[in-house]
Amino acid sequence: MKSKGLLTASIFCSCSAAVIWWSNKKAATADKTPVETATVKLLNVPEDQIQDIEIKKRAGGTIQLKRNDSKWLIAGAEPLRADPDAVSSMLSTISSLSSDRTVEEKAGSLEPYGLTQPAIELNVTDKNKKAAKVLIGDDTPAGTAVYAAIAGDVRVFALARYKKNSFDKSTNDLPRQAAAAV
Repeated sequence: MKSKGLLTASIFCSCSAAVIWWSNKKAATADKTPVETATVKLLNVPEDQIQDIEIKKRAGGTIQLKRNDSKWLIAGAEPLRADPDAVSSMLSTISSLSSDRTVEEKAGSLEPYGLTQPAIELNVTDKNKKAAKVLIGDDTPAGTAVYAAIAGDVRVFALARYKKNSFDKSTNDLPRQAAAAV
């Protein structure tokens, strides 16, 4: 008789524990705020309006591309012509640069995202001398995206990794033709 009571009490305790676990799990899921999935346009500059592109890297080195009429030059002591196809690809990415999602609406600090000293700082100037700066930081934990921010904005975004690769160039990646006449 005692074993029957013990069995009943064990089943009751197991069922109670399962109900409590399930209700806590459901409450924890309800407390989580949904992450915004809408994309945000980080730059809004048409390709034909872009006059100057400056790419600064955390590891050192800066590349500056300047439009000279319809040609692009790699700025330096002796300006060199940049490959039109390579620059065209970069311009296309810049003019349509959108985030994949918003990571944080009001970031207290950009340091956890690698944005205080960004891996890449992209400065774009248009024909009206209006400048825009995009900071590209560390990889996200999954490694499929990178953190990004617009200078002066408190939001942090996730940007597809391939978009970062579009800007992670050296002067050797932008094939030069003959020295350009300035």
